[in-house]
Amino acid sequence: MSKLADRYAVALFEVTQENNSSAQVYRDLKNVLDTLSEHKILTYFKARDVDRQEKIKVLENSFSNNHQEILGLLKLLVRNHRFRILPEIFKSYEDIHYKHENIKIADVKSATQLNQDEIDRLIDALEKKYESKIDLRLSVDQTLLQGLVIKIEDEILDNSLKSKFNQLQKRLLAGGRQHGH
Repeated sequence: MSKLADRYAVALFEVTQENNSSAQVYRDLKNVLDTLSEHKILTYFKARDVDRQEKIKVLENSFSNNHQEILGLLKLLVRNHRFRILPEIFKSYEDIHYKHENIKIADVKSATQLNQDEIDRLIDALEKKYESKIDLRLSVDQTLLQGLVIKIEDEILDNSLKSKFNQLQKRLLAGGRQHGH
């Protein structure tokens, strides 16, 4: 994370705290970034050979229904040729917002797609364990064979079948070396 992105994120968070809009601004900023990334428009705004006023008009036409703070940030980034750090600003803003709201990110890998009931139970269990709100980020990794791998901050909870096989293999290899002496 760049210090510059952190400064933009802190300034944006302080403004949103004053108007009690940090959660809405977070959602809007995420949607803006997703939209720009999806449509490959991010490269247009990063380009130095495109007129800044033209970029600002595109932003005003595209994102005028978002919070004024976001539109202001986007225009400022265009004027200062710093649009390239928008993803870093979002990540930094997310970190600040999540810390303030006591939200933890749980990266969850499962062997198969989880159904809504499993997702809800997992969120409930994690919220109780960590005494915080959980932002569940799911992905499927078929190499796990069965079970889950959950990463929250620096902690990894691994109850996958792959992990159990690896542990068993280590014990068997260690046992084989002990008997070989």
